Order: sequence, then structure tokens, then C-alpha cells
Amino acid sequence: MDSIVLEAGSAAVIPRVLASHLAAEMQLQLSLRNPPSAQDLRNILVLAYREYKQKDLSIVDVPFCLLPTLEVYMKNDVHPLKAHGPACRSCKYRRKCGGFPQAYTGEVQAVPDAPEEVVIEVTQRCNHDCFFCFNKHCFDDHRHPDVMSTAHVKAIIDDCAKAGVWFLRITGGEPLVRKDTPELLAYAKSKGFLEVRLNSNLNLITPELAKNLQVDNVLVGCNGWNEEQEFAVTRVKGSLAKKRNAVRLLKEAGIPVVRAGTIAYSSNIDHFDEFVELIYGMGFDTWEWYRPIKVAKADDMVTPEQMAYFLGRLYELKQSGRYAPIVNAIPFCVTDPKIASAVCSGGKYDDGQSRIIIGPDGQAKPSYYLDVKLGDGRDIMACWNHPLLQKIRSLEQVDPVCRSCVFLEKCRAGSRFSSFYEHDDYFARDLLMVCTTRTSITRSKVRGM
Repeated sequence: MDSIVLEAGSAAVIPRVLASHLAAEMQLQLSLRNPPSAQDLRNILVLAYREYKQKDLSIVDVPFCLLPTLEVYMKNDVHPLKAHGPACRSCKYRRKCGGFPQAYTGEVQAVPDAPEEVVIEVTQRCNHDCFFCFNKHCFDDHRHPDVMSTAHVKAIIDDCAKAGVWFLRITGGEPLVRKDTPELLAYAKSKGFLEVRLNSNLNLITPELAKNLQVDNVLVGCNGWNEEQEFAVTRVKGSLAKKRNAVRLLKEAGIPVVRAGTIAYSSNIDHFDEFVELIYGMGFDTWEWYRPIKVAKADDMVTPEQMAYFLGRLYELKQSGRYAPIVNAIPFCVTDPKIASAVCSGGKYDDGQSRIIIGPDGQAKPSYYLDVKLGDGRDIMACWNHPLLQKIRSLEQVDPVCRSCVFLEKCRAGSRFSSFYEHDDYFARDLLMVCTTRTSITRSKVRGM
């Protein structure tokens, strides 16, 4: 791992230094005695994130409030040269932030305890027929029509902006079957979110539509390693060729990030090398994987042994300079936890840990799969503070073995939906969890690894 100390004057040299550091891992350590200005520090961190987000970035001793969007990369322990101020008492990071150096006394401000992202499912309709989709399994038996009008969705977007939400995502179903989706994206862009995101199968992308989409980040599922397998998934002929062309159109239109997402079913793991060739050949900016989520009794789930093998393949890929993490919840103890941590984002983005979903009926829920009604999606903060979500985020009711594990904050003890599906208990053990009391990963064990 390469390491850089961030101190006064760093802003002028950091771009050159980062460009010359080609290691897969980078640590940025804030100088507590002679730190750069807060604004210079923010600029440095944004630049480092752009350079290293597909590798392994570690940010040490930076107070979370200076750039909370990079929380997942940050570690800020208590130190004699740090302090807490009055604003820290109401900050969402008050329990995990070690404070700030004296030079930043006038810069700190409380980060409100609001969801980082709100996802709006604007429709259940879709022009693909993917067998694994939560759309088929996780809604009520009846199909919700597109009951949310354009004005209703815009009102939700307004509510999200007022609540301090950072990221706004439009999804479905296939959101582009709604003719007003480009209008909704443009409206969201006007509200100043850090990113406006779109989930789409890209089937409806045309040159004109690509140019008119005002969006920062587009996610498309890729679950067939060739045209035949893609048809087996989507039941739409030529869908892979359409995705390939659409990715090109979106990049030509200047969309900053177009990323691919693939589910780690056993068949996809078996064809990992074909996927590597396909995805990197299609011109995607980033690639992510998803641990399969069981939504029907017949689903063929990967075993702990298969998942451990797959994490090893992702680690090998990362060592080669390419990074394709698993971005949904998975217990790190399914393999060497250091390897899992290196190639997994952890449980932050699942089960209402950092975001909520607003379904096509206008009701909020914790995640795509966890169809628990939290309340009217117009009342963002009431939904965010629902008792179930508070229990999930507190981590106080997870398995006792997990509570003593050094990776708990990132791992989040795996998937709460998977636990509920199998055991009818949100806080039961994740099926992929292989850790026992004897193998719990404590801090002392990590230091000895």
C-alpha cells in the first residue's frame, strides 16, 4: 500500500503524486499538526476518489463532516490532537468520528441523520422478463399501475432535496417506459443533488434520448456472457447488442458514469472470464457484482464455498488493476475477511442502512426486496426514522458473534432480508455466515493476520 501525508501545500502537488502512484491500494493520512485548508482537503479527496475508486482507497484522520460522501473510505479514531465541538453533538457520525484538528474549528458542521440516497421506483412495468427480478416476487400480488403522477414524483424529489439527501435515483421496472422520465431526471438535476442516477436496461435508448438524458450515473444489468445467455435472462432477442450500442451512445452523449451490474449466480461465476472480456470490452466505466438474493424457494443460491471461491477471483482481478466489487450485503466471514473487505462494499446499501426505496405506489420500504411499508414516501424523515430501520442501523440485535467482530461496521452482519426470508427473523444469522464464537474476527486477531 502506498501512503501520502496530507499537509499544508499538498493541493499543489497531489495531482502529480497521485498520477505517479500506481499501486492497487492508497492511504491518505491527514497531518494533524499542519493540515491543508479544509477546501484544499476536500479538493484533494475528490481527486483521490476519482483516481482510486476502482482500487482501494483509505482515508485516515479526516473528520467525516468535511466530505461525508466518502464515509466508506474513512477512518477517524480519537487522538490527543483532535477535539469535538458543539456541532458534533447532533452529527450523525458522533459515535464513530474521533474529532477534528484545531485548524478546522470553524469548518465543522453537523451532518444531518438523513438517508444518503432515495430511490424512486416510478413504474413496475418493464420490457424485459428477467427471471430473478424482485419485480415479480416482492410486491403485493396485484400490479400497481403508475399511480404516481409527474407532479407527485417531482414533489418527492423536492422533499428529498429539503431533507438533505445526497443521491437521487430513478428506477423501475424499466423507468424509460414512462415518457416523463427524462423530465423527472432533468428536474432532479435542477435540485442540486450530488448525483442523479438512473437504473435502466437501455432497451429504449436512442441517439436523441441519450443526448436528452440529464443524469450523472447510469446502471445497467448484464447477466448473460453472450447473446444467447442474455436472451435466456431477458427473453428479449438482441438485448445484449442493444446494450452495447446504448453504452456507446450514452458515453458519446457525455454521461459521466455508465456502469454494469452482474449477479453472482453459480453459472455466472463459472463464466467469470467471459464476463471480464465482455464487460471491459463494452466500454463501461465501472463494474459491480451482487450477491444473489433468494426471492423464491426454487432459486438456486450459491453456497458459502462457491462465494469464497468467487471472492478469491474478484481479489485476483483487483490485484491485476481492475476492481469489480460486490456491492450488496454479504458476511465477510464467508472467506478470509481481509479479502472480503477488499472486494466488497459491505452492507451499507441494503436494508435501509443508508437509503430507502419509494415504490410505484408511493409507499417507502427499506430495500428493493424488503417490502415493509415504512409510510408515505412524501414524509422522508418519518420513513427514515421508522422503528425497524432504527433497529437495523443500530446493529444492537445482530448475532452476538458479529458484535465482537472488527468488520461489523462495514459488513453489517450480512443481509437482513436473507435472514428474514429464511428464518422469519430480521436479526437471525445470514445463511452465508460461517463465523462462530471461536472464529470471530476481533481487533487483536486482525493485527495478527
